[in-house]
Amino acid sequence: LLDFERRHAATIAHEVARAVSARQLAEDRIKYLRQKAAKASSADLDALRQELLDEEAKLPEVPKPVRLWAQDVTPEKLGALMADHNETMAILSDEGGLFDILAGRYSQGVPNLDLLLQAHSGAPYRVDRGSRPSVFMNNPALTIALSPQPAVLRGLAKIPGFRGRGLLARFFYALPHSTLGHRTLDARPV
Repeated sequence: LLDFERRHAATIAHEVARAVSARQLAEDRIKYLRQKAAKASSADLDALRQELLDEEAKLPEVPKPVRLWAQDVTPEKLGALMADHNETMAILSDEGGLFDILAGRYSQGVPNLDLLLQAHSGAPYRVDRGSRPSVFMNNPALTIALSPQPAVLRGLAKIPGFRGRGLLARFFYALPHSTLGHRTLDARPV
């Protein structure tokens, strides 16, 4: 997956660089027109306003490299990633850090589970917060594959909200027996 993402990013790197440059130039032009409009007489204001609206409508989009998966991600950033990538994403990790984040590591201990709960069933998801752009998804799909230590799994039921809100019931758990063998540490006499 990493190689695929890298190859895709490399193939569109030139296109992204051109789009970033074109967008920056367009944003500079819009800024110039705003300053000009702020100082304009009322006779010139309507023409400048229309030119400003036209320039804003032509603002070029910068293509985003494909992202297939995330690892150490907050629910807020996950929602933005999913919205940018066809409402789908995977969280893949060989550790259980995601559970610490969901339990409120970055939100003063308040669990933030809504996106995971709604993405499990594909229910529409909408977030409107003043500090960041709105996120709306019609049919989010989230895949989560984690491989934490058994002690992490045993502690999940103690985290407030995980069991009661149904988060823990939405996973498939597998605790396979070790194939490494064992030692009794009771050596038989020679």
